[in-house]
Amino acid sequence: VGGRLLEAPIYNNQQIEDAWIFVLEMRRRHPNRRKHTQECLTVFGASFNWSMVLHGSSRLRAALHSLPEELSAEVLEDAGAPGLLRAAAIGAGLPAGGLPGADSLLDWAAAPDGATDDPS
Repeated sequence: VGGRLLEAPIYNNQQIEDAWIFVLEMRRRHPNRRKHTQECLTVFGASFNWSMVLHGSSRLRAALHSLPEELSAEVLEDAGAPGLLRAAAIGAGLPAGGLPGADSLLDWAAAPDGATDDPS
């Protein structure tokens, strides 16, 4: 798969998220397919659009947390984002408990500066 195909605007974030989760499940359920999933994860992680979903999807982050720690570390290493879960655990400067009311990092980034869900 060429990088240009993944950058084409034919995939929406939901489809990209589903593809990431599919590969995570393949890796978890079929250890003998490690080499195949590594190849997919490396290609996904090299794509700007696909890596944005990796970093911004709360559903994908939950799927990563459900994996055994060593497996999630391996997956993130293959995707080129080895510190992703560690940064999330520290908080990375975000409010405790994640982004209130935001489905993804992209939603948060699109909000005006200082915008919160708290109307007071």
